[in-house]
Amino acid sequence: MKLINMLIDMIVWIPRIFFLLFYTSWNFFWGSRRERKWVIKNNNLQDDNHHPFSKRWEYAVTKSKMLSFSLGIKLVVRGEDNLPKGSAVLTPNHVSYADSMTLMQALGPDRETSAVAKIELEKSVLRGYFDALEAFYIDRENFRQAIAALIGAGKWAKNNNRYMVIFPEGKRSGDSNKIDDFNDGAYSISKKLLMPIVPVTIIGTEQVFRKAFLPGKRVVQIIFDKPIKTKDIRHKDSVTISNEVREQIKLNIDKYSK
Repeated sequence: MKLINMLIDMIVWIPRIFFLLFYTSWNFFWGSRRERKWVIKNNNLQDDNHHPFSKRWEYAVTKSKMLSFSLGIKLVVRGEDNLPKGSAVLTPNHVSYADSMTLMQALGPDRETSAVAKIELEKSVLRGYFDALEAFYIDRENFRQAIAALIGAGKWAKNNNRYMVIFPEGKRSGDSNKIDDFNDGAYSISKKLLMPIVPVTIIGTEQVFRKAFLPGKRVVQIIFDKPIKTKDIRHKDSVTISNEVREQIKLNIDKYSK
């Protein structure tokens, strides 16, 4: 019976490989170009509502869902009810390049979100998506620029009633069971602007691209914890908040990792 199931998986997976290699990959990167054109047109017309943020966000979520399907991702979302209404800072652990894609899918088209991204991504083929979602680029080698970008990101999210994603590790770990030290910058900004913080745990994305051409599903879990409310943030320093969030994510990984 196990052999039969494996054969069925292979039969289903072979056409999906071609779909992934040709149509989906091309479509995803073409989508970045299209988003970039929308941003340029808005700038030329000096009208951001010509292609509004809601349209650009929904388009990016749709493209992420298509790529997730082609890669055989089975997304499990926990704690969705914990997501607050209004603006908030989401601080996930950072495992792989697939984190942003699966997180967008978990948030869905109605929870408009932007992110803080490393400045190197400004020159990547995915720049169209980052620009369309009004991402804030951060130079990790320039402390003053980094702080200014974080403050700008927080103010933008608060003024526009949206979420802002900041990866406190600042780099990919490559392993869901490994968590690097957290920078407290995101928590300093949350404290300064009195914005709730949502700890987010990502498990399983390291296998997405490593096993892209193998049959079977890639289970990815995203856990949204209860937000740390502004009244609690007010009375804690940013390092304490950072340590608490990191510990909560570690507990989730220990609990839900296979």
